[in-house]
Amino acid sequence: MAHPADIPAGTLRRTTLAAAVGNTVETYDYAVYGFLATVLAKVFFPASSPTTALLSSFAVFGSAFLARPAGSLVFGPLADRLGRRPALVASLLLMATVSTLIGVLPSTATIGIAAPVLLVLLRFAQGLAAGGEFTTAIIYVAEFAPPHRRGALSSRVQVGSLAGLLIGAVVVLFLNAELTREQMLAWGWRVPFLLALPLGAIGLYLRSRFGETPEFLAARSETSAQDANVNDLRARVLLLVGVSVLHVIGFYMTYTYVQSYLIQLGLSPFTATSVIAFALLIGLF
Repeated sequence: MAHPADIPAGTLRRTTLAAAVGNTVETYDYAVYGFLATVLAKVFFPASSPTTALLSSFAVFGSAFLARPAGSLVFGPLADRLGRRPALVASLLLMATVSTLIGVLPSTATIGIAAPVLLVLLRFAQGLAAGGEFTTAIIYVAEFAPPHRRGALSSRVQVGSLAGLLIGAVVVLFLNAELTREQMLAWGWRVPFLLALPLGAIGLYLRSRFGETPEFLAARSETSAQDANVNDLRARVLLLVGVSVLHVIGFYMTYTYVQSYLIQLGLSPFTATSVIAFALLIGLF
């Protein structure tokens, strides 16, 4: 059993890259909805006023965040009992499958109220996958990394998240440049979701080559349990929840909602998405 300090630099680089790239794929799937919110509002809420339709579209977007805690309750125990790798593979497989299903989902004009209902259910499933993805990926990298490099290497997972958002923004930017508004409403909005299938296959290939982390293997082989102060654990959990909530609100307000807000102010979808893509590019560095 290798100790993190004894892992070859090449192996550490590959596993860290695989964790980050897998998170890139999953964040892309999760974020595309935000960049297409104004289009999806017309596809799934055509009878509402523009403002109501957009609010309804973002309410569906928010349903995935409500599912994130449930995702942590599903994938957290899975990662602790079966290993980090199975949890990461399962979360990516769920995300890619659900995103593909959104891409083939009939519109409200075709199947009526069932369309937004199914959209909410699929977005909820995306939230379950996201709830098990980001933190598990960071844990995976941290448990592989030597103690003195954990911060630096774990931050690459966040770089992977920004890269996923950037790829989603570029795909939507390209579609806005090449397609008319009518084409985007008719079928163009489906393209980014359908791209989840090949991107997910890439991520699954990379994650199937993962090894399990040294710390997880060591913990599984231990026979004695360590006593923990329950009250102290609860306080730490609440603190982490508070920090995470603030982080996620700021993150998605900046990188998804602002795009729709700029469109509402009168900027074209191409210009608004370009602004976000530039911000994401800066964020990578």
